[in-house]
Formats: sequence, C-alpha cells, structure tokens
Amino acid sequence: MQEAHASSSISALNALQQALPELDPLHQLAIHFPGTLYIYQLFPDGRSCFPFSTSGIEAIYGWPSDQLIQDASPVFDRLHPEDLAQVSSSISRSAQQLSLWEAEYRVLHPQRGERWIQGRATPQRLEDGSVLWHGYLYDITETKHQALALEQAQTRIQLAMEASDTGLWQWDLQQDQLHWSDEAFTQLGYAPQAFPLTLRRFLKLMHPEDKPHSIKLIQQHTRQQQAFSVEFRLRRADQSWLWVQCRGKVLQYDQDQRPSLMMGTHTNISHLKQIQAELEQARQLAEQANLAKSSFLANMSHEIRTPMNGILGLSQISTNEDDPHTLRQRLAQIDQEGRQLLGLLNDILDLSRIEAGKLQIEAVPFSLAQLIDGLYSLYLRLAQDKNIHFDLQLDTDLAEVYQSDPLRLKQVLGNLLSNAIKFTQEGSVNLSVQITRHQRHQGRDLHQLHFCVEDTGIGIALEQQTHLFQAFSQASQSTARHYGGSGLGLLISQHLVHSLGGEGIQLESALGAGSRFHFVLPLVLCQADEQQLMSPPCFENHAAPLTGCVLLVEDNRINQQVAQVQLQQLGLTTKIAEHGQAALDLLQQEEVDLILMDVQMPVMDGYEATRRLRAQGNKLPIIALTAAAMPEDQQRAKEAGMNGHLAKPISAQQLYQALAPYLAVEMPSGLIQLPAQQPALAEPSEPSPAHPLIINIERAKQLLAGDLALHQRLTQQFMQDFAQRFQPLADQLAQLQPDSPSEALSATQQLAHALKGIAGNLAFDALAAATSELDACLKQAQCPSHIAIAHWQQQLTLLFDALTRAEPERQSPVQSQTTMPLAQETASLAHLQQLLAQLHQQLVAHEMIYEDQLAPLRQMLISWPQAQTQWQQLEQQLDQLELDQAAQTVSHLLEQLKEG
Repeated sequence: MQEAHASSSISALNALQQALPELDPLHQLAIHFPGTLYIYQLFPDGRSCFPFSTSGIEAIYGWPSDQLIQDASPVFDRLHPEDLAQVSSSISRSAQQLSLWEAEYRVLHPQRGERWIQGRATPQRLEDGSVLWHGYLYDITETKHQALALEQAQTRIQLAMEASDTGLWQWDLQQDQLHWSDEAFTQLGYAPQAFPLTLRRFLKLMHPEDKPHSIKLIQQHTRQQQAFSVEFRLRRADQSWLWVQCRGKVLQYDQDQRPSLMMGTHTNISHLKQIQAELEQARQLAEQANLAKSSFLANMSHEIRTPMNGILGLSQISTNEDDPHTLRQRLAQIDQEGRQLLGLLNDILDLSRIEAGKLQIEAVPFSLAQLIDGLYSLYLRLAQDKNIHFDLQLDTDLAEVYQSDPLRLKQVLGNLLSNAIKFTQEGSVNLSVQITRHQRHQGRDLHQLHFCVEDTGIGIALEQQTHLFQAFSQASQSTARHYGGSGLGLLISQHLVHSLGGEGIQLESALGAGSRFHFVLPLVLCQADEQQLMSPPCFENHAAPLTGCVLLVEDNRINQQVAQVQLQQLGLTTKIAEHGQAALDLLQQEEVDLILMDVQMPVMDGYEATRRLRAQGNKLPIIALTAAAMPEDQQRAKEAGMNGHLAKPISAQQLYQALAPYLAVEMPSGLIQLPAQQPALAEPSEPSPAHPLIINIERAKQLLAGDLALHQRLTQQFMQDFAQRFQPLADQLAQLQPDSPSEALSATQQLAHALKGIAGNLAFDALAAATSELDACLKQAQCPSHIAIAHWQQQLTLLFDALTRAEPERQSPVQSQTTMPLAQETASLAHLQQLLAQLHQQLVAHEMIYEDQLAPLRQMLISWPQAQTQWQQLEQQLDQLELDQAAQTVSHLLEQLKEG
C-alpha cells in the first residue's frame, strides 16, 4: 500500500516535471513569489507530504523543499505549540468538507524566530482517497506586528476613553452626518448607536441655556482655524442633564476653505461641576460665616464691655465712698457683673472644648428632683419680676436618683429657661419632664426622659430657625441688639445634649406665637448602692471652717490679695511666694500643709517648681492655679505631679471643695445646744429619710459654719415673720378643693415653695419634707390630699412646740439667777452702756458692724429682759443693713437702760 502511495506521488511529480518546460514563465513566477507555492497531499492513513513546493518554503519552515517531498511531519514540529491544534483541525475540516483552507498561525523558525504565517489552499480528492491541496503560504510577520501594535494602541485608547468617561465624535459637514463612538451614546444612558445623528438632532439634546454661547464659541474658533473647548449640558435618556466638555478641531476644508470635516471628544465633567458647585457653596457659607463671626465679635465686644464698664465704673466711684450700705450695694452689683462676664467666658471656653473634641461628660448619681427644684427656685423670681407665670410639670413616676452629668443637664435647661424668660414679655413659661419610655439596656433600667421648655414669647420665624444652632448666630441682629446675648448658648446646649446621649434639641416656633424647645435624654436609674455615692448638696459660704497653713505661690499682687482673703475666710493661715524658686526656698525653712501653685510665673513657673518638689520627695498636696482651663492643661498639671487644678477666677465654694480633701475641718466646740432630752432633737446618727428630725442641729452647724447663735437669731426672726408671711398658706390649704382654679393652686404653691426653702436652710427637716410634698403636688396643678395637709399642720405644730420649749435652754445661766449683787449689776450696766454708745457712734458713721462686736452685747442684755424686744429689732435691722434705723434703736436702748 505504501508503495502504491509512493508510486502515486512519484508519478505526479514526474508528470509535473515533464510539464515544467512548457510552463517555464509560470515556474519563474513561482520561484520569485514572496513566500511559497506548494502542493500538499494528505493520505488516508494520516501521512502527509509536500510533492511540490517552491524554494521559499525553507524561509517559512526552515526545511528545504526536497526534504519534505516524502514526509511533511517536520513542518508540524515547527508550528507554535499554541497553534498546532488549530492548524491540524482546520486541515481535517477542509479535507472532510473539501472546503477552502485558510489559516493564520505561528511558526518557530530555527534561524528567524517566531514568524506569523498566512496560508490558503484549495483541496481536491484523488482516486486513491487522498486529498491534494494547491495553495500558497505567505510570511505576514511584519504586517501582523503592525496590526497587533495598532490593536494595542486602540485598546489603550479605548481604556483611556472609558476611564475618563470620554466619547469620540466626527462630523461630516458636507453630508451633515454626525458619528458618535459607543461611549458617547452610553454617557447619555443610550445603547451604542441607538439612533442616527444629525446636527438638528444634536442641538435638540443640548440644554437651551447653553446653546447660544457654545455655538458662538465653536464658530469663532473654527473661523480662526483653532481647536476649541466648550462646556455644555446634554439631555440623558432619563431626562436628566449631563455636563460634558466638548473638544474639537477642523481636520479638512473644502476648496473655498470652509470646514468640511471635524473631529473631537465628549468628556463627562458632571462630577467636576458638582465639586465646583460645592466649592462655590462652601465659599458662600465661608463668607456668611465670616460675616456672622464679624457680627459675633462686634456683639461679643459689647457683651464683654457692658459688664466690664460696670465693674470699672462701680469700682472707681466707690473709691471715696464712706457709706457702708452704699458700698455693700455696689459690691453686690460688681459681683453680679463679674458673674455675668465669667458666664460669657465659660461659654467661650465650652465652645473651644467642643471644637477641640475635648468636652468632658461625667456619669454620677444625682437627684433630678433637686436639680429641677433648684432651677425652679432660681428662675421663679426672674419670671415674677416680669409678671410672667412660671409653671412646672413633672412626671409622678420619676425616679429618685439617676446617673448622668447633672451640671451639664442643668446648663442646658438653664440656658433654655433663661432664653424663654428673656424673650417673653407676657404670658407664661413652662418646664415639663415626662417619661416617654421605660426599658432595659445592658442589664440596667433606663428612662427616656422628655424635657420641654415652652413659652408664649416673641417666637422665631421659620427662616431664622436654621441659624439658631450655628456658631456665632442669633435669630437676627435686631434680637441681639434688643435682648443681648452672645449667641453661643443654644450651640453649646445642642452639643451637650448630643454628648449626654440625646438626639439633639428640637424647635417648634412661629413668629409672634411663642417657642417650644424640647429634647429626649436616656437616663440610667441608680440602684441603692449607687445612691450612696451621690454627692450631698454644697452650700456656698456655709461650710465648716478648715485648719492649716497654705503656701500661696502667685506673682500678681492683686491675685495674692484676693486669694489670701478667701483663704482667711475659710479659716486658713497663709504664706506667700512670688514665684517657684521663692517657694522652694521658703519650704526649706518653714512648714505648710498645702501649696496653691500658679503655673505661669517669672524666674520659675509652677510646673517646674512642682517637678523639683516631687523629685526631692516632697509629698505636700499641690493645687494648680491657672487661667487655662482646657483638659490638656489639667493633664499637664497632673503630669507635673500636682494633685488638683483650679481655673481662675476662683469662687469660695470651688476653693473650699478643692482644699477640703487635704485639710482638717474644724468643728466648733462650746456651741449652744438644744436640750438633749427633746426627742425631736436627736443625735445626727439617728435621722433617716422616713423619720426626719424636727430640728437637725448637725445640719444647722454645716449650713451656718457652726454659728448656732446666728441660727438662733434666724429662728427667732422666722417665728416673728411666720404669722405675716406664711399664715395665709395654712388658710389657703384649708380652702383648697379638687376643682380649685389654677390661680389659687399657683398662689398656694409659691408660698409652699418659699416656706420649703426657708425650712431647709434652717434645718427644720420634718417641716421641709412635709412642705416639699405639698409643693410637688401643687406644681402638678393638683390639690394635696387631706392627709398630706394634716401631716404638714402636725409638723408645723411640733416645730413651734419644740422651739418654744427650747427657748429657755438657750439662755445663759446668768438668766436663772434671781438676783445680782448691786455693785456687779451697776458695773455691768455701765460697761453695757459704754459698748452701746460705741455701737451708736459706728452706726451713725455707717461703719461695718461685725458679729464679734455684737456677741458680748447680746450676752449682757440677757440680764435685762426689758431690752430684749429692742435688741431683736436691732439685730433684724443690722441683718437688713438698715443702719440709720439701727442707730435709732440703739438710742432707744440706751434711754431704756437709763430709766431702769
């Protein structure tokens, strides 16, 4: 069989060779063909050969034609491995179907490397079943490389267009035909080549506002044979607008030099336009903020200068003032102006903390009822001064103790109440606290409390409400001019509410229709063991005296004097050093119990002095004094080794609270005690919330710094004033009915509230508790029960009985003597008259009268019961600074004593 195949091939080859002389021109053409002409034969058993091929086949496969006559397999060994299967299958398919064979493939030429070959051949089937192809092979490597390079370039262009969201366009002006690339269509949300384009169709897609300017600009540049760039909007498939930047240039002109062909790009610049719009908006907001800040600074200058002018003016006119009463009034005014200025500075400090993200929020147990009651007492008088009704509504299910930051909550509510009263000329202000939800959170009971401050004031226009919670803003400049204020309160309050866990303060208002500010806070209910940690209320200027010596390190002479007086008022002795080095030198020779250290001083600052003291092993308590009150300042003081931090200006209460943990508290001895056998006057360890004392002697000591003589005088004044001030309360309570009008309930509540405050300040605990129960009920506009009223009347009776029985025990033992030797009585009377005459001279000269001067007079007058009424009137006049009337009373006393 193989011999037959060989014979067939040889016969075909011989026949071809015999015919070559006659085909000599064709033979010469084949030789010079830039590739190879060939005959390829595939036998039925799978063998193949090239019976004929021109010499160019060696340049294709690296094999001479005479080596392929019998076997074509060396050719397949040279095919690229990735293309071998493709070529083999294409040959098989052409053989089966006798279809034209065409292929492009790679050959690994031994000398020329990888080459791209293109082949084409026509098959025919022979009688023996083999297939014979006549065709050519052509080296297309250079062309293929160029095509691949072009394809890669096109791919890069395509990727760049997609990445930059750019489409291509071409405009044949003579034919009025526009061609867009697929990307130009997809930019607008259409399928590629969704519709044919003409100039008319394109102009319909352009935004009408952009059309005149864009066309004018394009025409101008084309006339000048320049490239152009223009921005306009095109309508998308969803009817929205897309901003594009169109770039283009004329590529061809006709014989009259008119543009005939233009080409360019469409780039999506919507995101850039959005950024530009946002930048423009930011610029406008920045300009508005700058204007608002300028207005704020001008307003702030006024707010600072007003109290400052008051302080300086009152100080100057008081330099030569001799009248003590006038001086006291001016000092009170200076204190009020100073506190107003301090409040403004605290607002600025809070704003700085908020902007720095360093606002500190505590979580401590506190009594919400006490907090609200304190606010009510504080703002009730302000409301009454403007004839505004101030109402309070509290949920009856409020817990006794919650956990949060009471100071910050009080700051928010105080700001809202202050604004409500300030901007209300008539009508009412209402504060309500209601429980909106009771839930469990992380194993703790939680109340969602709704706080609301509502007024009938001037109201706020809708367009002005958005500015209220922005920095340096008020509802309007006229509001700032008319009512004053810095514009920081609501901004700070909003941040505080967020910091306390709320969602923010909400506002409902209309111009001329009042305002309603409200917010919701989640407050944790405290358990019994946590309630023990609740700090007791502080009473400024009524704390027990401290003992010890304090080293004050301060370089400013005025600050030295102020601090020294405050320390002396607390019962402390002081030593002064003007800088840190002076403090170190003084401590080498003298002993002190505590150091108050200013931080910014010449020679050596407070931080360095503290570090050196700690390095020496000195463990004295050191409290920093500084005008810097930011958290980082406190941290710096702590890192230097200081035990505490006080921000200037310092109040007496703040100073006491800072020093008390490190210094001994002096409990005065020898004080006048009420009878121990009186059951209502038990020792301090016995009282409980369920059974309060009628008179709590220990708390009276704490409230009045141990001055029970003062407590006695205040108690006597209370007994004298009760019939005039509070007897109407008993009558009103007796007349109240469940359907009594709100005006009657409100009038009764105001009396009960006032009595509750006085009873609490005098340590009449049982009466204060009973009156507080009435006050809470009346605040809810409810009539107290008969049981509550009866209990109040009972406590009032018990109190007056206790005070009446205790009165003889408060007298000096001298009073119990039935007689006094005549010589002693005469000497005592002469001394008493001498002291009274001296007191009279001081009162006429309006000089200050101190308690240590009155104490011996009070003691001596016990022996003259006929003078007691006059003496009580005198002490009342002194307490009220009625010095002229007090001088007259002393004159009457002297005359009465002369008459015997």
